Amino acid sequence: MSKIGNWIHRLSNSIGDALQENNQPVVGTPSVESPADKEVETSAVEKNEKGVVHEQKYEESAPAQKNNDSQEKKEEHIESRDALIRSVINTLQKVVEYKDTTVGKKLVIWLACDKVTFENYDTEQYKQRVLIALVNERGYGFDEIAFCIGFPAEEVYATKVGQSNLEYLQILAHETFNEVKTCKAIISIFGGAGSLLQEQYLLSSNDMKKKMLTSYNIGSGQFPRIPTGYRENHIAIDDNPNSPMAEKNKYVSRMHAHIGFSEKFGFYFQVEKDGTRLMGKRTRIFRGEEKIECDNPQAKIPLQTGDLIELGKAVVLRYMQIDE
Repeated sequence: MSKIGNWIHRLSNSIGDALQENNQPVVGTPSVESPADKEVETSAVEKNEKGVVHEQKYEESAPAQKNNDSQEKKEEHIESRDALIRSVINTLQKVVEYKDTTVGKKLVIWLACDKVTFENYDTEQYKQRVLIALVNERGYGFDEIAFCIGFPAEEVYATKVGQSNLEYLQILAHETFNEVKTCKAIISIFGGAGSLLQEQYLLSSNDMKKKMLTSYNIGSGQFPRIPTGYRENHIAIDDNPNSPMAEKNKYVSRMHAHIGFSEKFGFYFQVEKDGTRLMGKRTRIFRGEEKIECDNPQAKIPLQTGDLIELGKAVVLRYMQIDE
């Protein structure tokens, strides 16, 4: 073989070796599958299968994520009763410039919820809680509060409350009341908690008009001395130091509170400055399981039959309304 032939032969062998190293069959040479090659291919298949499984898992996670989003949306709900009060107050701070503009107005709260949930909010007790909180915290003196189920009509202006898109509020002018509401009630001591100068006191809205009374004053003694002169307490706590109940009665102020009358919601209770915690006193109303703290002289709390009014630490009055 010539030198040129030898050189070509060596070149061919080198090319063949290079192709074999890259697992490429030499042209014109049948490929033989070795156990090592088979093992390499098996590993590659296993990797591919793992890759497919991985892709399947990824594809399955997308619907799962969608379900989570759907679940979060489904869990969007009306706030708890305490949280709703807080949200209403925060919202009103943004839309009400002057607290005086709420006087004579009605606050309407829309709740987009089921009937059972709505009925849990649309109660007189909860309405009073909202009204009292508005007065105590921001001085908003709405005459009335109403709850409506569903969403307000598009043509009616309403403000969203909170973040759930299920709560809205409106401030409306109060309707004119044509009928004059009259009330009668009896105030007496409850369960031996303190003593009055009379066994009981009769409250009458008609008598108030005839006598031109703006309220029935509540306090220690019938005609106590006060900085401006003398005051008449129409519901007088016994101020006799020799009374068997003197120890309980002594925590009631001479100007503790009063009961007024409104043609819109009847008799209401209003604490006075001397009956507040600022003056070292405590005044509360117990209504069933509900406890209403009376610590703001501006708050008018409509009374309901059976209400227990705690004055000071130990005197408890019972309010019972009489049917006309």
